[in-house]
Amino acid sequence: MVLTAVGSIGSVQTTLAGWLVNSINENYGVSINIDRVKTSFLNFNISLTDVLIEDPVQDTIIYASKIKSKLYNLKIIAGGPLNLSKVQFEDFKLEINTPKDSSYNYLDQFVQKLSEKQGKSNFYMSSDGIELSNGQLKIHNPNVQNSLVFFDSIQIKTDRFIVDQKELKTSIEHLSFYLNDIQLKKASFDFFYSPKQMRFDQLKLQTEGSFLSGVLAMDYEPGAFRDFYNSVTLHLKSEDVLLDIDEINHFKKVFGTGLTAELALNIDGTLNDLNADVQYFNLSNTG
Repeated sequence: MVLTAVGSIGSVQTTLAGWLVNSINENYGVSINIDRVKTSFLNFNISLTDVLIEDPVQDTIIYASKIKSKLYNLKIIAGGPLNLSKVQFEDFKLEINTPKDSSYNYLDQFVQKLSEKQGKSNFYMSSDGIELSNGQLKIHNPNVQNSLVFFDSIQIKTDRFIVDQKELKTSIEHLSFYLNDIQLKKASFDFFYSPKQMRFDQLKLQTEGSFLSGVLAMDYEPGAFRDFYNSVTLHLKSEDVLLDIDEINHFKKVFGTGLTAELALNIDGTLNDLNADVQYFNLSNTG
């Protein structure tokens, strides 16, 4: 009882969390900071405030104003797996920065460090799902022509979420965001990531005027995203596509206005060497 009462004091919880975070930082060679911690030692509910993960030049990789979840066990303290209930993120920010003249980005480097821990076991994390609100994603790569891409107002809801060493698996039940004033209203898919492939199975995408369903895979070697247009191989199979051409013109105006296209197609190759097998195509004027 006394231990529980002492453990419920906020300053004690933050001190204990600081010890745990410092242990992770030392074991994995990363930089994670947590401003405040609130937890219950009766049911292992946990709330983290102002969570910040930085890259080697002290720029942000990941930030969240609040993270809430529940620990199913305390094996992580002994270097074991991290098992969580549903994880809720507020004001989440992810920045994927690639140094100039480099073939890697700092997020890849962070994941690599987690997967190469020296010890009895490798990093494993599972949760019952993820809910994320008011998120932002910034991708900055000075080695490509369009060096900055920014996604805003990201909302995500997933089913079970697993990180097993260098692989990530989850089922995205809902994803929405804004990109250059174009809104992705809803997306859902089964997602898989590894150092050599990303897969989007049972993919469904919907904007204000467009829709796509199908399967998308991306094959690559380490460092390939430095030259995405030539080094990442795309495989798309879709039997149901409706495109609002005005949404495409928003990024680069190469078509007329007031047009929609219905099509079914398979795509293979890199963006600079793309082979498309169009099985059906119909262009109509809605202007």
